[in-house]
Amino acid sequence: ITCLEGMMATGSSCNKVNDDNDSFLLMSYLDEVDDRIEELRRNALSLAQEKDSLLTILSQLKDDRLRYSLSADESYEILTSIEQLKSRCQNIEINITTARTSEQESSYLLVNSLVSKLELLCRQDDSDTKTNAHQAQGYLNACVSDGIPQGSVDYKFQGMILGCNLDDQKFFRHRLECLVKGNCHAYVTDQNLRHEKPCSNADVDDEQHLHDQTVESSTSVDTPSSSSD
Repeated sequence: ITCLEGMMATGSSCNKVNDDNDSFLLMSYLDEVDDRIEELRRNALSLAQEKDSLLTILSQLKDDRLRYSLSADESYEILTSIEQLKSRCQNIEINITTARTSEQESSYLLVNSLVSKLELLCRQDDSDTKTNAHQAQGYLNACVSDGIPQGSVDYKFQGMILGCNLDDQKFFRHRLECLVKGNCHAYVTDQNLRHEKPCSNADVDDEQHLHDQTVESSTSVDTPSSSSD
């Protein structure tokens, strides 16, 4: 148990100190709390990133299933499992508020607009995959501060992202890493994909089947009992 926790439990200080040391002790307790808050925030950010990664994987699996030879029933079963897992993951709420100055907010909006546009292009079947990957790599190189970047650096983008909060910089870097690997981050999947990308015929059939099954299972029919006169 820490000295601070002991004080909270007993209502007294752990050691007898004179008045001159009270301020020093209180500041040391505050420093300890500050360290623990930072650790808590890091853990929360790590959990949020893990949630995003899982949603990204599920989104990728939903697209990948179309590449396999599956029967209608098998495709429906896989889609159902994906949607169930996605729902369970989305039910885990991790709210982390990032404090930004007005300048950081402006930089965040600019960078988010560019990265989101690239993510939407990544989701389109007729987009130039090679060009998109090259652009994503240029953006990612602008975020690299440790080591030598691989390839060209988009210095205009670098100027924008350096104006962002450090937490935002890490978030954008994670999204760009997904794009460079050929995946699309869960952020754009949840926020934009449903409104931007038309469903394929297989998606329509599977989701209609899923809807029909849900309606069928949730609808009850009252059958009048037969009576003999």
